[in-house]
Amino acid sequence: MDISELPFYVGVLVLLVAFVAVFVTAKRLTRRWLRWRVRGGAGVGMALTVLSLALFVVGDYSCTARAPLAYSADCKHVAVLTWGLQGALGSDIATVKVRHRYSPFAKTVYSGSGWSDSPDLHDTNPQVRWIDNKHLIIRYYEFPGYEQVCAPHALGIEVVCEHLPSHFVSSSQYK
Repeated sequence: MDISELPFYVGVLVLLVAFVAVFVTAKRLTRRWLRWRVRGGAGVGMALTVLSLALFVVGDYSCTARAPLAYSADCKHVAVLTWGLQGALGSDIATVKVRHRYSPFAKTVYSGSGWSDSPDLHDTNPQVRWIDNKHLIIRYYEFPGYEQVCAPHALGIEVVCEHLPSHFVSSSQYK
């Protein structure tokens, strides 16, 4: 898990704390019919929040692969490469985000099809590499039917996207 995923979890925990606070303070209500309805609603809200968080965590971690973080030369910025694995449904979805090293807020600079078949991560799509402190290069293969979106700037970083011809993709990449 990358720290750029923390804002979502903090938001869910704030929602859960709000439901708990409503549940606890509802016992001070003097009207019994209102007290039971408010506590029941807060209890249902807590249960749904915990259930949706559990389902999200299980789904996210079973269907997401993460590459090691790519630090800029001065180590002030980080490129985060993840793949949303779809399996037999189609090509995997790759996302590259850039963030400051200690910031949980990341900006998406690439989104499109991709894969990670190699255990050493040298044979991936897209390929992410820092040129220097302020320049990031993303090389990717284009697949028919999938849209690749590449942002030219993010957080003061110049992003260079290089489209590689599709005929260089080996047949082993489609397994």
